[in-house]
Amino acid sequence: MVLVKSRSIIDGSIEYCSIHDLLRDLAVRKAKEDNFLVVYSHPDDKQSIGGVRRLAVHNLDCEELVMSQNLHTLLCFYNKYMPNCSNQRLLKVVRTGTDTNIKIKLKMFEGLTQLRYLHLTGQSSDNHDQVCLEKVIGAIKFLHTLSMSLVLGDKPVKYPDCMWRINTLRHIDGLRPLEVPPSAKLTNLQTLPNVIIKEHWENELPHLPNLRRLTLSHEISQWRGLTAFLRTLEHLIDLKIHGDHDIPLDIFDMRGFPFYQNLQSLLLFNFCSTSPKEMSIDISMFPPHLTCLSIYNFKFSQDVMSILENLAWLKDLELSAIFTNRTISCSAEGFSQLEFLSLSGMTLLEDWKIEEGSMPILRELQISDCRQLCVPHGLQYLTGLQQLTWCYSGRGGEADEIVNLYKDVIPSISI
Repeated sequence: MVLVKSRSIIDGSIEYCSIHDLLRDLAVRKAKEDNFLVVYSHPDDKQSIGGVRRLAVHNLDCEELVMSQNLHTLLCFYNKYMPNCSNQRLLKVVRTGTDTNIKIKLKMFEGLTQLRYLHLTGQSSDNHDQVCLEKVIGAIKFLHTLSMSLVLGDKPVKYPDCMWRINTLRHIDGLRPLEVPPSAKLTNLQTLPNVIIKEHWENELPHLPNLRRLTLSHEISQWRGLTAFLRTLEHLIDLKIHGDHDIPLDIFDMRGFPFYQNLQSLLLFNFCSTSPKEMSIDISMFPPHLTCLSIYNFKFSQDVMSILENLAWLKDLELSAIFTNRTISCSAEGFSQLEFLSLSGMTLLEDWKIEEGSMPILRELQISDCRQLCVPHGLQYLTGLQQLTWCYSGRGGEADEIVNLYKDVIPSISI
């Protein structure tokens, strides 16, 4: 039996799944019989990897492991060291796993000219790591995906400059901040994480017309460069903006951007430490096909819930540190597709009115640090609710009231 553990909010695709141990063992054995994949998890398995094309290495110190010249895929999980795979001319996929303590020698990746997918996570042991990384990546002509979280001592290894010249590159991933040079002209690039916006975007913009997923960190007070860049993007479906200064209304209002009809996931995170400026918004500012929306640290002059409930496809909504009316409401036909709702840090919120028929398929509700909020009027109308989590309830006795009222209706309550 295969159990689906997660489904993407954005497009509904399966992100990962869980299978029973017996089914996994059967799949691994069948893959080995068909010479499709060999799992190397014990020294006795060494004799079976001679001509294998796909190899998964588990929990072994395999620094001296000799690779087959027919190898196409190498996957490593929780290893102490990486095997040497240099000059493997047929190798197309290399993944080091997720263990940040794995020891990596970048010289072991030289000469992988046919590589399509490269995931590097761990501790680099090369003193000239940046030079070596440029040599490794620069030799790859057809790379599609580069995911990198390398550290040398306490210093993160930077993304190589040469990757901006790989025309086949589609996805860049990793946790490290990334500066995109104005000279970057990658027409196939679709995913770009943790981009730091600098002043140079005021004068020249990178050419990345086919971006689908983009995460931006804006560290300057002027937003002209970012606004101009967003106007070059038509195909975005996922956008995250973290601003150190107040995100202006011309960013919040997305009607002027070419991706307005395509965007499905939006996060606006305002890091501004001072009180945010008050905004007046309407539903037309938001892309109409949003399925996932997160807003942090904004001040609105209206009841924000009565506006957002008109987003017909919204499935996931998170509002944090939002300054809005002391009373919010959800009408009978509002949030028709909403499955997950989180309200946090709304310290002025006192009352929430929910009409019967609102949020008919809501499964999970999280409320935290809303100290003035009473038990919502109409909570009993949320008949599809499976899990309720309420933290930092500031009014005495309300925790017991919620449990007593809804313990037979809501399967899981955490107060």
